[in-house]
This record gives sequence, C-alpha cells and structure tokens, in this order.
Amino acid sequence: MKKRKKLIGAIISAIIVLALIAGAVYLITHRELIADGGFDQFIQNTFHKNRSRNENIYFDVYSESTFATLTDSLAVASDAGISVFDASGQRTATYNIQLRSPHIASGKRSALVWVSGSEEAYLAGLDSITPLKADGAVIGAKMNSEGMFVVCAEDTGYKAAATVYDAAGTAVYKWYSGEGYLIDAAVSENGQRLIVSTLTDSGARLVSFALDNETPKGEFIEEGSLYLETAFLSDSRVCAMSENALRIFPFSLSSSDVYDFSGEYLKNYTFDGSGFAALLLGKYRTGNQARLVTVGADGRENASVELDREVLSMSAAGSYVAVAFADNTVTVYNDKLAVVAEKDELIGLRGVYVRPDGTAVAVTATEAFSIGG
Repeated sequence: MKKRKKLIGAIISAIIVLALIAGAVYLITHRELIADGGFDQFIQNTFHKNRSRNENIYFDVYSESTFATLTDSLAVASDAGISVFDASGQRTATYNIQLRSPHIASGKRSALVWVSGSEEAYLAGLDSITPLKADGAVIGAKMNSEGMFVVCAEDTGYKAAATVYDAAGTAVYKWYSGEGYLIDAAVSENGQRLIVSTLTDSGARLVSFALDNETPKGEFIEEGSLYLETAFLSDSRVCAMSENALRIFPFSLSSSDVYDFSGEYLKNYTFDGSGFAALLLGKYRTGNQARLVTVGADGRENASVELDREVLSMSAAGSYVAVAFADNTVTVYNDKLAVVAEKDELIGLRGVYVRPDGTAVAVTATEAFSIGG
C-alpha cells in the first residue's frame, strides 16, 4: 500500500510539473496512425462500393498521422494537413497545413483535429474544413456523435478552461478551472451536460454541469488519486478511470459504483463502446498474460476473457471490441466477449479500428484489411 501511495504521489507531482510548464496534461488511449502518403489508394479500396471488402489495400504508414471514420466518410490528419474523403474515395475537403503529431476526435458527420500545446484546432466536415482558435494552448478535446465538442485549454488568469462548442464550431459554454489543473472533459451525447476532471492538492476532482446553468450539478473528490480520463457512458452515467479502479457515477456525482482491479495492472482501456468500458488488465506490468474485461454502466463486469498473447491495440464502437495481437491476428468480440470475427497472418500488424456495425479495419505496415461484414 505504501508503494502504491508513493506511486500515486509521484504521478501527481509529475503531472503538476507538466501542467505548469507545458499545460498539456491529457492522457488518452493511444491509437495507431495512418498517413496521408499513398492514402488515395487506401481510400478508394476501402470505400468503393464495387470492390470486395476483403481485398488487400496498399498504402504507406507513418507515425505522425491519424484518422477517424465519419458516416460513409473518413477524415485524415497528417503532417501534410487534413483531408476528408467520401464513400466513393473522392477527396471532398482538404486543408494544407503542417501538423506535428496531430490528434483527432470524431462524430457522425464531423471531426476535430488539434495538436497538443498549440492554440489552433480544425473542424472538418464532409465538404469543408474550418480553422478554430482556442484561448490558449490546447490540452485535449473530445467530440460526441452529434458533433458537439469540448476543448480543454490554458486560459489567462486561470489554471485552464473547458469550452463547449456546438456542431457548427460556435462556443456555447465555458467553465474556468481556478482550483485545480484541468485534466479532461466530456460532453454528453444529448449535448446538454458536461463533466470535467481536475487535479487538486487533495487529489482527483470531478464536477458536473448542465449547459444551461453555471452552477455545478455535482462534485466528487477522491483524495490521493488521479483520474486518467473521464467520459459519459450514457447521458445519465459518467465514469472516471484511475490506476486501480473504474468509478461510475450518476450525473449528480452523489454516489459511485466501483469496479476495483487492485492487484492488476491497467494495460489499456477504451470508453468508445456504447454503454460500456473495455479494459485490458494484467497480473504483471510486462508479459503477455492479460484479461479483456467489459464493464457496464452499472459498474458490473459484463464479461471477461483470458488472453495469452501480446496486445498491440484495441478499439471499441457500438457493441463491439476489436483487439490486434502481436502474432499478427485480429479478433472482434461483442460486448459479452463472444468472438464474432477473426483474421490471422496479417504480417506487420500495427492496429485495428472497429466500426459500430462490428466490421473492422486492420492496419499493417503497408496494407489494410477489412474484417467481417
């Protein structure tokens, strides 16, 4: 227990230093990246309706680019700029700008692109890309499925601020953090609620707001803890991840259900599924032995499956979770962790991206493969 407290203290101290120096404290699930170079062929093969979904797709991969799927479209951010492609693979919008290690968040019809530490962000629609400017260096951002988004950024006179924008990119709400360092924020699917996570002298702090009122609807502090990320699992349920537990709250933050995984190491996780969280837990910090777990909005474990292979990446969407393994295999599960699709011999596998319908795209060093469907 003493070692765990020392570890928590070290993490908190490190993040405070980073917040003071860089203002870029934002911990999110890492996603593998696909580059703009050679991307037209990738788009044509992936989205062209006359081509087989299982046909090999060839392209170049770099580590400084990322992408997000929209409804029948795809947004790409790379060091060369931002592009949007329609379902036929045609480029419908482009914005030429140098972006170093861009991040991207998306909804059904739009995506938000930003670079941590920069004041610039870009709202990419199906046929246009609009530059936006934050009030300070961007820490992080999230978008709901309807295109509303929240940007966490430094702000003069405060530790930071969380600004909520409508789908058109107009600011509709702003919360200033004066007591703690802003770690993360999320807007609900119905676009009416906001949850923010800060790091205070006491520990992790959550505050919830309705977007029609500046008075907090709830507040929760966990002493001596740090929340890596917070999210809405539904419009009425929010969650927060720490190093040893997943807490799930009502929007009022008046109580919490705890999925405790003390004694295990959190290797990876995602909140991108519909109404559940997926966690990868291991008995040891290193090694291939781990278990994949899904946890529902009630804080109860839905299912668990033992894995004996190294996991490269995982993603979730809809009722599905996809896992890419180091043995060049991809497995797609439902939220009860029953296998619904699998593909092996994906030489040079780097990652996998599952869609809400359970189909997935596996990315290797030179190709992409459709799985399922």
